[in-house]
Amino acid sequence: MFLFVILAVSMTKEASSQVVNATPEILKFDPFIWPSEIPKGCPFKQSEAFNAIQFLGLKSGFRYGDTWYPSWASNDTLYSPWTDGTTMRLDGQSDNSQSGAGPFHNQSAKGVIIGSDPMTMKAYSMGLFYSRSNPYQGRYPCGSLVFNGVWYYGTYCLGPDGTTKYGNKDVNWPWLGPFVGFRVSTNYGRTWTETPHTPDNPIFGETGINGHPVKIGSPHFVDLGKNRKY
Repeated sequence: MFLFVILAVSMTKEASSQVVNATPEILKFDPFIWPSEIPKGCPFKQSEAFNAIQFLGLKSGFRYGDTWYPSWASNDTLYSPWTDGTTMRLDGQSDNSQSGAGPFHNQSAKGVIIGSDPMTMKAYSMGLFYSRSNPYQGRYPCGSLVFNGVWYYGTYCLGPDGTTKYGNKDVNWPWLGPFVGFRVSTNYGRTWTETPHTPDNPIFGETGINGHPVKIGSPHFVDLGKNRKY
C-alpha cells in the first residue's frame, strides 16, 4: 500500500507539470497607443493606412531557447527547429541545446507549437540532435519546412567562434559556412533520416573556412499558410 501511494503521488505531480510547463507566461500591463510620428527630415510621407499601434495590455510568451522557424503543417500543428537555450518537454523535464559547442558536441533541437490563441497556445521540445560541425565550430538550424507530411530540417555552419577578435572588437561568428543539407522526417519528427552530407562535404560543395565566401549559407523558406496553401 505504501509503495502504491508513493507511485500515485509521483504520477500526479508529473501529469500536473506537463500542463503547467507547456503553457505560456502571461503578463498584463496598462493598454496604450503608440502613435507613428514622422522624424524631422524624413523624406517619406505619413502612411494613410497605418498611423499608430495599439497595445492591448497583454503579453504572452515562453522563456525558451531561440532560433524558432515554425512551419504550419497539414495537421494544424506548427513544427520548428530551435537551439541555444532551454525548452521544456511534455514530461516536465527540459532539453538544453547549444549549436556553437562544436566541433564534435553540437546540438540542435526540434519543437512543437499548438494552438492559434497566444494566451492558451502550447509549445514544447521534441528532443535533440547531436551533429558534428568540424571543421567549423558552429552548426545551426536554418531552412525548415513541413509539406505534405514531410519535415525538411536544414543546418548550416559558422566559424571560427561565437566570440572572435577582429582588431579591437569582439565579433560574433564572422565566417558564414556552407549549408550542409536536410535531415528528413515523414512522421512529424518522431524518427529521422539524416542528410548524407557533412560540414566538410556539404550539399553544394562550398567552404567557408578562413572566411571564404559561400553562395548558399543559411537558406530559409517562406511558408505561405497551412501546408503552403497559398
